[in-house]
Amino acid sequence: MSKNCPPNGGNSRDWSTYNAAQVNEKSLFLLILSELCREIVEPKYGTGCPPFRLRDMIFCLVYKVYSTFSSRRLQSDLREAQAKGVSYARSRARTPFQIT
Repeated sequence: MSKNCPPNGGNSRDWSTYNAAQVNEKSLFLLILSELCREIVEPKYGTGCPPFRLRDMIFCLVYKVYSTFSSRRLQSDLREAQAKGVSYARSRARTPFQIT
């Protein structure tokens, strides 16, 4: 075995950094997703009730795929994201967070 290889076969890991990344993964994901969605240009709409914002819909869809939760189980996480200001949902009788 080479002198430069660690005794465990080359799989040396900075465990404190790895642990910190795992502990903060979800919150960092939400911040990154929020920043990405903020860059989405909203299409213009004509008459009638304004549609849901495209950035809100994309945020919800990507978060659902990331979480692998069912729509019912995801709703509490979406409400949390809204309360933290990570998401932008308008207050309407029905928001994109109320997935039916």
